This record gives sequence, C-alpha cells and structure tokens, in this order.
Amino acid sequence: MFDLTGKTALVTGATQGIGFEIARLLASRGAKVFINGASSEEKCRAACEKIPNSIPIRADLTNAAERDMLYDKTGGVDILVLNASVQYKRAWDGFTEEEYDAQFDCNVKASYFLIKQYSQHMIEKKWGRIVTIGSVNQYNNHPELSLYGVTKAALKKLCENLAPYLAP
Repeated sequence: MFDLTGKTALVTGATQGIGFEIARLLASRGAKVFINGASSEEKCRAACEKIPNSIPIRADLTNAAERDMLYDKTGGVDILVLNASVQYKRAWDGFTEEEYDAQFDCNVKASYFLIKQYSQHMIEKKWGRIVTIGSVNQYNNHPELSLYGVTKAALKKLCENLAPYLAP
C-alpha cells in the first residue's frame, strides 16, 4: 500500500465515523495522528485509545483562538484532513441565524483558515497533502440539507481555487 512513517497528520472531526476511520488508516500506515474533536477531551482520548500513535486535541474549529491553540499543539503537519462539519436538517426556510452561522463557520470558514495556516509548513517542506471531505449534497438537492449542501459546494470551490496555488 503506502508508508507514512515519519509523517504527521491532523484529522478534524476524528472521534467517530469517517474521521475516525481516516485517522485509524493513517496511523496504521505509520503516521503520527492528531485526533481532533470539538465536543470533549474525553471523546478525543477515547478515540486515541483505539488508534496507536495518536494524540488527542480538543478544539472548537469555529473559534479562532482555539484554531491557533490547535496549531500551537500540533505544529506543522504533513497531512491535513478536514473532516469536521456541522449539519442541521431543516426546510430551507427553517434555519435560525445561529444554525446558519454554525454550518458556515465550521464547514467553510474554519476550513479556509486551517488551510491557510497549515499550508505554510507544507509549502516550506515542498510536501504535503490537504484532504477535504465533501458530500453528495454538494451535487444533489436534499429537502432538509440545503445549507449543508451549499457549505460543501463552497468548500469544493475553495479547493478548486486553491489547488493551482498550492499544488506546485
């Protein structure tokens, strides 16, 4: 397969589901993996108990100070996996302003600022990987996931715009 010995990775939203499995796979290939979750340090630690060579770091990615704290603890990484997201199911006109902000702040804004922060190390090393996790809802309409789909489409467009600058 592939060997990631000596590489470091940060996986956001890694305490369960897709993020957990990505973190587990990266660790199984030799990477040191930082496990991020927003809700509790306990969930981060519990995930790390199941993933060798992993380090728990609780941080709310929608908070600039906590994103900075996350970077201070991880330093530059070789692999950044942006899996964390917020999703509310509502009719298109049923979202509160807080729910709207929560989805955009986590799914788009936090991703932008994390890419901006972590890509500098990758550029300096001339090696790095940034992976964003999309959704079928960025392509298809769902009657209760309109804003979620918009945020994932925005993230896709962000990646398309940044790739020509970061790929070289």
